[in-house]
Amino acid sequence: MKESMEKYINEDRKLWITVYFLLLVLITFLRFPDIRNELKYLVISKNILEEKSFFILKYFNEIYPDKPPLYFWGLATGIKLFNSDVYPLALIIGGILPLYLQAKICSNLLKKEWNKFAAKEFFLLYITFPYVVGVSLVLRMDMLMSVCILISLSTFFQSYYERKKIKKIIFFKIYGFILLGILIKGFAALMIPVISILSFLIIEKNLKFLKKIKFLQGILVIISVILFLFLNLYFFNTNGKEYINLVFFQETIGRVVHSKAHIRPVYFYIKNILFTTLPIMPFFILGITKQFKRIKKIKTWKKIDKIAFCVFFPNFIAFSLISGKLDIYLLPLYPFIVIIAMRFIEVGWSGTKNNIYKKIEILSLIFILLCATAQPWYNENYSLKPCLKYLIGSRKVYSYKFNDSKNLVFFLNTQIKTVNKDEIKKKRKGDIFITRKKDYYDLLGEKIDKLYENKKYVIFVKIND
Repeated sequence: MKESMEKYINEDRKLWITVYFLLLVLITFLRFPDIRNELKYLVISKNILEEKSFFILKYFNEIYPDKPPLYFWGLATGIKLFNSDVYPLALIIGGILPLYLQAKICSNLLKKEWNKFAAKEFFLLYITFPYVVGVSLVLRMDMLMSVCILISLSTFFQSYYERKKIKKIIFFKIYGFILLGILIKGFAALMIPVISILSFLIIEKNLKFLKKIKFLQGILVIISVILFLFLNLYFFNTNGKEYINLVFFQETIGRVVHSKAHIRPVYFYIKNILFTTLPIMPFFILGITKQFKRIKKIKTWKKIDKIAFCVFFPNFIAFSLISGKLDIYLLPLYPFIVIIAMRFIEVGWSGTKNNIYKKIEILSLIFILLCATAQPWYNENYSLKPCLKYLIGSRKVYSYKFNDSKNLVFFLNTQIKTVNKDEIKKKRKGDIFITRKKDYYDLLGEKIDKLYENKKYVIFVKIND
């Protein structure tokens, strides 16, 4: 009877998870890409096909050193096959599938280093975690990089605790996925595993284990592959030298010491994490506080507590000290934030933990469903989606104080040039313009006519010469 009941519960759970992921897939078809970043990535990917520049990325006529090329190759392939309809598919492959993989990887780790019940609850908590789900529905490479980091770290921790002879596949999974993560997003894919592994082994007082996993050799292989790619760019590409200088000095050292963008104070993550960890925030804050109180006895902690602390805390400090900061940079740490919260619930509310987990999951689901329901309204009022019908096919399209509008070239047959008020006066009758609503008021009294507006954007036309 017990076995049949467990089988029924597991089948019901699988059905629920399937329906849930189908809901996320549906949401991808409701979304419209953000003009500043998502459309920018699509423009860069489209440029790969047009310019046949596969290694040195370009954003219009400028070199784009911010991200490695691998993710953009995938987007370019999608554009080649599906044209402008690539966006939902890119979200599914680059966001929703990695969400499932992240939950599965960490769930398997918990099954071995904690217990089966915790593994199942983690899976449900993580796939419904509002912040992580939100990131999975945005066109970015961070979700894929996080998968690589988690495979590398889970392989390390499992090999450490199993104490078996380390096979070659272990080296490949630890260092191969670090390298893959670097090629997808950047050096955070190296930084997070290295800091986590070293912190863990220092706490364990077992740095000798680095020899067993051939740590130095693995890092040297990664550096050698990247150096080989840079040398090829340097000698066999016209802009190779400039690109390498930008990657190394601006995008690597620059982001650490003095970033060109996203400069934030050292307490930026401390403040923001109170919101990005909702609804488990109270349990996480209490959990990490409790760990600090017991830090002197860390040697006696349970395996899973050591793992979660050594991945989260040292990396959180490191990212806080780096000049450039965005909440999404901490994405690979969120599985361990969930684990810290779960451990606090496990110890403090063992008898009622099932109810607590269910309430957290229900709150998260309600929030996700509300956002999904509001998506069409958001598109109509705050996105550029309804503006496209006025722009597609237009002879000339210009923008006023809205430089990011040039990314709409992905959907249009013509580029959008940004002009000032004096230049608008010189344009021909019938020329179409787009601007943000807050800037449209600068043009009141000019010889223009409003064609369309929503709460954020305005389309207008020149009514005479």
